[in-house]
Amino acid sequence: MAPKHVLRGRGAGDDGNRFIYLYNHTDAFVLVDTDSPSFAPRMEVVEMVLIQIRRVGMRCYNPQTCWDVRGLECGKGWNAEGIWEWKTSAFCSLDLAQCRREGRDGAVVRMSDCHAKGPGFDSIRESSSYRPISLLPLLSKVLEKLLLKRLSPLLESQNIIPTHQFGFRPNHSTLQQCLRIVDLISSALEKKEYCGGVFLDVAQAFDRVWHPGLLFKLKKILPNTYYLILQSYLRDRYSVISQRDKISEYIPIKASVPQGSVLGPLLYLIYISDIPTYPTTHMATFADDICILTSHPDPLSVSESLRDHLDNLHSWCKRWRIRINQSKSVHITFTLRRQSCPPIMFDNIPIPPANHVHYLGLYIDNRVTWNPHTRLKRLDLNRKYGLLRQLFNRNSKLSIENKLTIYKTILKPTWTYGIELWGSAKKGNIDLIQSFQSKVLRTILNAPCCGPPSWHRMTSPDGGEVNYPHFLASLCAALSALPFLAT
Repeated sequence: MAPKHVLRGRGAGDDGNRFIYLYNHTDAFVLVDTDSPSFAPRMEVVEMVLIQIRRVGMRCYNPQTCWDVRGLECGKGWNAEGIWEWKTSAFCSLDLAQCRREGRDGAVVRMSDCHAKGPGFDSIRESSSYRPISLLPLLSKVLEKLLLKRLSPLLESQNIIPTHQFGFRPNHSTLQQCLRIVDLISSALEKKEYCGGVFLDVAQAFDRVWHPGLLFKLKKILPNTYYLILQSYLRDRYSVISQRDKISEYIPIKASVPQGSVLGPLLYLIYISDIPTYPTTHMATFADDICILTSHPDPLSVSESLRDHLDNLHSWCKRWRIRINQSKSVHITFTLRRQSCPPIMFDNIPIPPANHVHYLGLYIDNRVTWNPHTRLKRLDLNRKYGLLRQLFNRNSKLSIENKLTIYKTILKPTWTYGIELWGSAKKGNIDLIQSFQSKVLRTILNAPCCGPPSWHRMTSPDGGEVNYPHFLASLCAALSALPFLAT
């Protein structure tokens, strides 16, 4: 039996304000404005939605504006559990831009607060040291997650995201991309070939997404209903700069995707999905990190292939208003020989050559010896350990379990990242990390250091002498029995 009443406004105390109701059940999704004239012939659907909202206790939201619902087709009927079953044939058209303009309750207007990126007084005076941070309402993130759930299968079925893109995709990680790159380089070194690599830095990648270009690509690959929702999602956004109690004027945002949003990464992947490739090169991308590799016995052929690919990439970047920062990009030649490939230029600006490159957390040198990686990681570990020394020394009141927890949480991930790749380095490079572990473990357990034979006898608390090798063997046996030392 269908419900006989309709819940309007603010429940019992109706003040005439229009409400928008959000309800998600199985495959159904709808935002309903009870005062919309287009819904007058289908008030039974409105009644059903309001009854369901009262059952689940969902909080209503009032932006004091009309989100028109068009083209809604419902299959209605009560099931055995007394719940009204319904499904929408497609997404309704939501004017999110109008909601942001006229929104009051819910703080729908996006404000971008700015913070300095670098330390020091000079960085505070430079405008380039500041980046906007998007403040997004909760309702917007709920809607974005629902959209993401429906857009992802659609993009996968059409193979919109290229296979070389590993960023923001399920079952793809940074280590898998690094493994793919290291495998290509190692194969070229085994064949005694030259492997040229260009690692490009995209300047302000997420902040320079051109809205007309993004909407052009979205219209080609998405149905019209999804396109209209995303169009209103990007339209009429504003930024403002706040300094203490001073607030600047609202500036319209004509580019960028909101950082910190749910749909931002997906929209960026769609925007760069048509990045050009080349038959003689291999491309590896992780979000805005671009790597181009090619190998050949002749170094001139390697540079020629990279130049042709970069020329096509420059035309593509110029068309879609993407800027490459040549000064932060790197050109490296992976080879076992002394000769290197000729220099590479992008937009008539040379790309700086280097002997190693920092890519996705790993330092890859031109001979893949992993010496720069272990050396720089050891310096990073020393810096972090210096900040935590007071928590590990003998004067610390923390227990051994807590000290080991801090070590495994902060220090251990620093050197274990990418160990599947650099773990095959020579013993001298691995000893840099091993010696650090030994030092930290001795500090945590307050154990003596190994030294010359004259140090192998030490004084016990009662004044007697203790044999050091026997003490060390007993200590190792005791530690192996502790369950919290298990990795």
